[in-house]
Amino acid sequence: MQSTKWCQSCEKCAFVFLLLSNFVDYEKLVSIFGADLFKKTDLFEVFKQLVGLQDHKPFECVGTIEESRFALLQAFKKGLLQGSLLEALGVELSHDISIEASELAMDAVRTNIPEDLKTKINFDI
Repeated sequence: MQSTKWCQSCEKCAFVFLLLSNFVDYEKLVSIFGADLFKKTDLFEVFKQLVGLQDHKPFECVGTIEESRFALLQAFKKGLLQGSLLEALGVELSHDISIEASELAMDAVRTNIPEDLKTKINFDI
């Protein structure tokens, strides 16, 4: 029986790990996933797809290319990609980031949550 609920090999796992690496303590994140997904060489092509460096981009259970690019750049700046194949992607994106954090922040407040439920949700992170 698997000790984690994450398969560690799909696009959804890669995206969620990437995004959460910006908000969750890294050791805790690795513990939650049961592995450091940045160091899994079999996910390298998936990460390239997520950040738009390949023709195909997964569309199910993942965010936009811009969100992925920004999250990967932030992970790179925090030093989380050191020693992984993704470090080269971080270097590449550090020279060519096409989205501002303020644009992502605006996307974060746009929701389809019904008004009566919004008051019950704490949006402060």
